[in-house]
Amino acid sequence: MEDAYWCGRAWSLFLPGTDDFHISVDMTGESIPALAHKVTMNWDDELMCYVEAVRRSAQRGYKAVSIVIDTVSSKKFIEEYLLKIQHCADVYKVTPIYRPDS
Repeated sequence: MEDAYWCGRAWSLFLPGTDDFHISVDMTGESIPALAHKVTMNWDDELMCYVEAVRRSAQRGYKAVSIVIDTVSSKKFIEEYLLKIQHCADVYKVTPIYRPDS
């Protein structure tokens, strides 16, 4: 896991607009933070991953965050998480961009 982290950090030095939220370095304004499936899968609580992505994006001054919705199940995301994440985003004044990737 540590090797994957450091390899990802090295890669993102040359691609600052990466969608790999947990390894992104100082973004250039060309992109927004975005969750990758592998990041969401590392959390024990999927919902808390989404909430944390919104919170951290707001803390870093971003007005939007891209959230992958099909890590486990798009249906589950829509039925169980969507309204909770949207409420959190409204509180932090961040626009979530919900995206199915697979």
